[in-house]
Amino acid sequence: MCSYFGWRLRFWRQRSGLTQQELGELLGYDHSHLSKVETGDRWPPEDLPARADRLLGAGGELATLWPLVERERQQMIRRGQAVGRERFGDDAGPSPQPTRAEVVMAIDWLLARAYSDLETRFG
Repeated sequence: MCSYFGWRLRFWRQRSGLTQQELGELLGYDHSHLSKVETGDRWPPEDLPARADRLLGAGGELATLWPLVERERQQMIRRGQAVGRERFGDDAGPSPQPTRAEVVMAIDWLLARAYSDLETRFG
């Protein structure tokens, strides 16, 4: 989920025409930190999803993904895996799967967003 979050952050940043440097300056993060978040090598800070949503006009997508990312991080902590500065240790193992309810929540949001976009474009 962390990698998916990073992929979506990159999508919204590029759609907004911002570089990592520019987004980092607007959010108060170094561009290298954002680069690692975008590639899934670092966990996003807790305040980043909501702030990036507003700044990039992502319509709540990043904030909606945050609980799934945080759940993954918490599960890794419980399993004793590396979650500090770097996301994965050598023994990180497979990423935990989100619950059915979390997947349904994310899919519902994405479908509502897609429907709204289509309705706006095609009436």
